[in-house]
Amino acid sequence: MKPEDSVALGLFALAMGVVIFFSVRSSSKFKRRGNPRLLETREVGTGAEDSSSHFSRLILYPPLTIALIVISVAISLMSNMGSSVTDLKALFIADPESHGLLEIGAGEVWRLITPIFVHFGPIHLLFNMMWLWDLGKLIEAKKGHWFTAGFVLAAGISSNLAQYLVTGSPLFGGMSGVVYGSGLYLDTGAA
Repeated sequence: MKPEDSVALGLFALAMGVVIFFSVRSSSKFKRRGNPRLLETREVGTGAEDSSSHFSRLILYPPLTIALIVISVAISLMSNMGSSVTDLKALFIADPESHGLLEIGAGEVWRLITPIFVHFGPIHLLFNMMWLWDLGKLIEAKKGHWFTAGFVLAAGISSNLAQYLVTGSPLFGGMSGVVYGSGLYLDTGAA
């Protein structure tokens, strides 16, 4: 095994550990009975606002999910739907002209997550964003922004590292790993 593969495998194991931690924490005896911010009754303006209206607002306007969609669409438009590899070079998990994850080892850690924002074509973008909208807003409304951000990071990093380890090519992208992780998370009943 090459040294750069050892680094990738170690980072993959770390990311999977974080995913497992979130899953176990959410489904075990440590499970919270819901987000306390969503359960409390608050005074807003002139009248009281109950948790169901706050939950409804989060379902309608989940800020983190919307931000992920906006970033993905912006990067897709700037890169001409992924056809401009030159524009995307800094967003791939590794430089296409190098071997291994040397750039990440040199401090370019954003490369672990940025491939989730790269999409190759309008159909790829459309279906990933539709699934992200449906699943992301559910997780964000039930678990909150910070949990969702941690979950997206863990699922994105682990799926990107897995893709790189399996194919050996840095020329990939998409939100599919996060979408599949979200679907699995919701399907297990952990949310």
